[in-house]
Amino acid sequence: MPSVIGAYVNFSHLTPSQIGVMTSSEMLGILITSASSFLWLKLINYHKTVLVVLTLLLITNSLNMLFVIANWSAYALFVLRFIAGLETGIIYAIAVVVIGQQKNTERLFSSLVSCQIVYGSIGFSCITALSQYLGLASIYIFFNIFIMLALSACFLGNGFRQIHHVVSIQSQTLSSNTEKNFLLLKVVLAIALYYVVQGSVWAYIEPIGISLGLSSIQIGGILSVGFTLSFIGSLCSLNVYRKMGRSSTVWVTICLQIICLLTISYAPTGLWTAYLFAVATIVYQVLWSLIVPLMMALLCLSDNTKQYSAWSISAFKIGLIVGPLFAVALISLSGYEILINVSCIVLVISGLLLSNTLNKPLIKAAFQKQIDYQSV
Repeated sequence: MPSVIGAYVNFSHLTPSQIGVMTSSEMLGILITSASSFLWLKLINYHKTVLVVLTLLLITNSLNMLFVIANWSAYALFVLRFIAGLETGIIYAIAVVVIGQQKNTERLFSSLVSCQIVYGSIGFSCITALSQYLGLASIYIFFNIFIMLALSACFLGNGFRQIHHVVSIQSQTLSSNTEKNFLLLKVVLAIALYYVVQGSVWAYIEPIGISLGLSSIQIGGILSVGFTLSFIGSLCSLNVYRKMGRSSTVWVTICLQIICLLTISYAPTGLWTAYLFAVATIVYQVLWSLIVPLMMALLCLSDNTKQYSAWSISAFKIGLIVGPLFAVALISLSGYEILINVSCIVLVISGLLLSNTLNKPLIKAAFQKQIDYQSV
């Protein structure tokens, strides 16, 4: 979350490269546990595991708060954020797999993305404001408040208990189904490529904006508004899928996002630059939240065992880790223009993989079952 990085830049003794290592450590932890989830999901009780891991995450964040207040070694901070990433990955993987086992997967993933946007928007405002008084401790106070709310919900609810044995019943079917194996890997690749663009362009969106003559304050304000408004995409996603069709939604989204990227790259400097930059980045983020629930649902429906559904998280993290490295390599060749142009090509490849999978009879039948269930 940008406000977390901003707080570390303003209030910690860490260098920018150390802050980058810290965020990468956390993403690596999430990647490891989500990618390996097919190995451990069938061995655990979901509800008990979520309770235990949420408690451990609460402890990890509390230790992290003590470490930053005491200005302890940066290496200890890296280790703690890696552990927090492992814990977050476990919870996220279980949540995604449980959603994937429901009969209204698309609706639930739309709700999940909406909740993430609301959480991020609240975090952006709260951490930015509280850090002025509490410094870096504000980050972990904010995280722990929501962890305690999640723990309370788990104690009161029993959603995780209901699904625990479903995975093990179906555990043998995927390995013998070559077509679904191929579909699954194709969707993972499509999501990873899409997020390479997210990780590359959005990692350099501020320097790109500055090169157009905008200030850092203008860019930060535009991006925060865009992230908050992106809630519209996930909120309207189901209606859009039904009216336009899923494959058409993919292509309309990809084409509009390419137009947004080209607008950012080739916007003329002058009176309208800030407005063009604002419209392009805000529309791009709304379209992001529109297509992500479909990607996650598509991966779940491509996986008949539901053990590999958490690979959508792995694909996100792979893209976000590879993206900045990809951007550095391209920018060193020929500046921001080549980064935007190659990103547009990568988006098209991702769209081809997604639409090809959506047009498979197996996937169409799986989505039709969801529609039939929701109409009952």
